[in-house]
Amino acid sequence: MSTSDPRLQDIRSLISTGQLDAAYALLLVYIDSEPLNAEAWYLVGQCAPDDDTSIQALQRAVEIQPDFIEASVLLAGLKGDAEIVTYPTRPEPDDEE
Repeated sequence: MSTSDPRLQDIRSLISTGQLDAAYALLLVYIDSEPLNAEAWYLVGQCAPDDDTSIQALQRAVEIQPDFIEASVLLAGLKGDAEIVTYPTRPEPDDEE
């Protein structure tokens, strides 16, 4: 999900460079004025200081926007509900001479 809000773009940049504390602080201010912004809650889920806070934020993102796939996937991973998908591999053909 991508947003045109430059504040969230700046926060995404902070997260991508590992500045999670700064991103989290900015997000707390942001969601104070935009409490129904699912992307902001999703970003909180990415940089919150603990798993419980991340889970709560991601649940809020999905409540606001039920079809938010990225938030749902991250939430499932944090809650341990994600399944590992494996694909069968083709056996190596025997070398016949």
